Amino acid sequence: MKNLFDAAAYEEIVMRLDQLNVNTQRVWGKMDIAQMLAHCAVGLDFPTSGRKEKRKFMSYILGPLFIKSLTSDTPYKQGLPTGPHFLITDARQFEEEMRKLKIALTHFHQLGRSGINPNPHPLFGHLTPDEWGISQYKHLDHHLKQFAC
Repeated sequence: MKNLFDAAAYEEIVMRLDQLNVNTQRVWGKMDIAQMLAHCAVGLDFPTSGRKEKRKFMSYILGPLFIKSLTSDTPYKQGLPTGPHFLITDARQFEEEMRKLKIALTHFHQLGRSGINPNPHPLFGHLTPDEWGISQYKHLDHHLKQFAC
């Protein structure tokens, strides 16, 4: 599985982002292009920020059951629920959100495995740096496919 810590996977994502523009239409889902970019930037921020999110009781039971799907070769399914911290529903500006996402993406990649937040994921619990790298690649790939890219 591709890992965002690897140069080839990082460069692939940057190239695919560069294919997007303000008029790119979604193939499925609710977010517009700028909201998707903002959503992906928020997702990249958690594993590098040192932030700690409160876990709900059910995450201790369900989280470990889903870790394999988080890092497997199977793409994420459309329509999976989004955590409240990652929902973007307000209007956003494409250029600004693209800039923020590229900064977050570069920051994640350059920090590398040693820069990952040791705090548990709010749903999945403790993830290894490679589980973070794989899941972040898969998350970006999922949303780029949402916009046919």
